[in-house]
Amino acid sequence: MNFGNLKKFIRLQSKKVDESIIGYILYQIMLGLKYLHFKGKIHKHLSSKKVLINEKGDVKLLIMDYKNEFKKDRDPYWIAPEIIEK
Repeated sequence: MNFGNLKKFIRLQSKKVDESIIGYILYQIMLGLKYLHFKGKIHKHLSSKKVLINEKGDVKLLIMDYKNEFKKDRDPYWIAPEIIEK
């Protein structure tokens, strides 16, 4: 990724970022999270520093740590409420 992270991208913008660009970036982030969820993993510390973007608009998630398994009694902050209720 030649451009850098999302935080740097926002800082370098001379004006407000267009809503269509924000929507595209969020969509790409959600696709990445969906893929991780499909693989049974969650991203524990998602932030603008961990979203990489280049000048072509490719968006990638930087994954340094993730969780493989969930335990209802120990991980309530990482589990969807409907799963805890089961």
